[in-house]
Amino acid sequence: MARHRRVQSERGAVQWQLNGKKPPAGAVRVLLVRVSVPSATRWIQLDGDNLQGSMKAVRDQVAAWLGRDDADGGTIQWEYGQRRGTDWACEIHVVPTP
Repeated sequence: MARHRRVQSERGAVQWQLNGKKPPAGAVRVLLVRVSVPSATRWIQLDGDNLQGSMKAVRDQVAAWLGRDDADGGTIQWEYGQRRGTDWACEIHVVPTP
C-alpha cells in the first residue's frame, strides 16, 4: 500500500509539472535525471538497474503525457542520469529527434 501511494504521488507530481505543456510529435529523446542529496557521510550513486527502477513512475507518466507506451522504442529513446543536489528532485528533458 505504501508503494502504491508513493507511485501515485510521484506520477501526480510529474503530471502537475507537465500539465499545460504540449508534448512534441514524432520521435523524442527523454533524459530523466535523479537529483539526490548526500547522506550523512557520502553521496550514494545508484547502479544502472536501480537508477532505471527508481524512475519507473516518472517514466510511465512522461510516456502517458506523450500519449505513447513507455516500451515504444521506435519513437522514444530513454536515457538516465544522476547528480548531487541540495534537495531531492527529478529533472525531465524531452527533446525531439530527427
